[in-house]
Amino acid sequence: KVQDTFPSASVYFQSLLPLPLKHAKDSITNERVRGMNRIIFNECVFRRFYYIDAFYPFTRYNRGWGEPFTRFDRLFESKGIHPNPERGLGVLARFYIRALHSKFFDPMVFQ
Repeated sequence: KVQDTFPSASVYFQSLLPLPLKHAKDSITNERVRGMNRIIFNECVFRRFYYIDAFYPFTRYNRGWGEPFTRFDRLFESKGIHPNPERGLGVLARFYIRALHSKFFDPMVFQ
């Protein structure tokens, strides 16, 4: 609907952020979030929207092969789902600045 109303508008979608894992059986949670992000990405490619991948920068980067994706808790508010102002919002700001200063559409750029 946005493209019908404003055909020259640039539309940006941010991926979902990882969720906290409170129990061992929650390991599938972020796999489902990754699946939803894949659906969002495919829809962005189809509709030629910009996709900003914020999932992986907010996950633990030194995980072993086969380990579940766990979020990097230092970037979030304590026990919350929102990025904290000291560290997490700076990570998002870098993505947004890079996206806004991009001159050409390429959905793979923001991964």
